[in-house]
Amino acid sequence: MAASAVISRRTLLAAAAAAPLVGAGRWSHAAEGDDALWIWETPAAEWREAADFAARLGFRTVFLSIPPADRGGFFREPSALDRALAPYVAAGLTVWLAAGDPKWALAERTPAPLAALLRASGASAAATGLYLDVEPHVLPEWKSRDAVARARLAAGTASLLRNVRKELSPAKALGCVLHPSFAGTAFDDPGKGSVDMAAALLAASDEVALMAYRNTPQATAAFAAKLLDRLDARPKPWRFGLTVSGGQARENISYDKADWPGMRADMTALALLAQGRGAGPWFKGSAVNAYRPLRAMIER
Repeated sequence: MAASAVISRRTLLAAAAAAPLVGAGRWSHAAEGDDALWIWETPAAEWREAADFAARLGFRTVFLSIPPADRGGFFREPSALDRALAPYVAAGLTVWLAAGDPKWALAERTPAPLAALLRASGASAAATGLYLDVEPHVLPEWKSRDAVARARLAAGTASLLRNVRKELSPAKALGCVLHPSFAGTAFDDPGKGSVDMAAALLAASDEVALMAYRNTPQATAAFAAKLLDRLDARPKPWRFGLTVSGGQARENISYDKADWPGMRADMTALALLAQGRGAGPWFKGSAVNAYRPLRAMIER
C-alpha cells in the first residue's frame, strides 16, 4: 500500500508543524528542501524584485519564462540574458528557463520560439536548463476523450521532448511537467510498440514536476498516484506541483484562498509523503505556480 494511504492528515500536519522555520510573520519559510517557484509573464525589469521575493520565502529554484517583449534582445545577445539573470544568481537561486504551449504537441518540428530559447539556454552560463510545460491535456482534442486524438497528442508531445533533448546543449538539463492523465495514455511508438505517455516523457527528461494540483496533501498524492507509480519504477528528480492561481474549475484545486503558513505546512507534509515512496530519495521539493498570485496571497 502506498504511503499516502496509511499516513493520516493529523500525522502530516503534526510533522509539518514540527518542521524548522526561518524568519518571521508572513515571510516565514521552511529551512529544508529545494522548492521551486514558477515565474510567468514577468518583465525582465521586475526580475530583481521577483528574485528577492523568491529568496525571502525560501525558494531555491525558479522556473523562469522570458516574456515576448524581452526575447529579441536576449536571444540576440546571450550575455544580456545572463546580466538580466544576475539577481537570481546573486540570491542563490537555481534558474531554469521555462516555456510551453499546448499547440506544440501538434508541431511537426521544433517551433521557432522554442528553437530560439534552446539556443539562448545553451549559450547562457546562468541557466541550469530548460523546463517544458506543454499541457496537451487542455486542448479540445484531448478533452474529447477520443483515444485516437489523445494518442496523437501523446506521440507529438513525446516527439517534441525527444527532439528538444537532442537539440539542447549536453551541458543543460531538461525538465518536464507531467499531468496525471498522461499516465495510462498510450501511443504507438515506432519500433517500440504501445508506449505509456508518462513513461516516455520520464525517459526523455532529467527532472519532472507533477501537475497533480489539489489543495490538500492527501488529495494531491491521490491524484498523482499513477505518476508516482511510474516514478517508483523509473526514479529521477521530481517535484509535487501546487498552484495558487485562481479561477479554477473546482474549489479543491488551488491554494488561492489559503494563507502562506498553511500552504507551507502542506508543502512540508507533501515532502513527508514523498519520502515514503520508492522514488522518495529523488524528491526535490514542491513547484509552486506562480509568482504573481503567490505574491498577491502574501501581501493581501
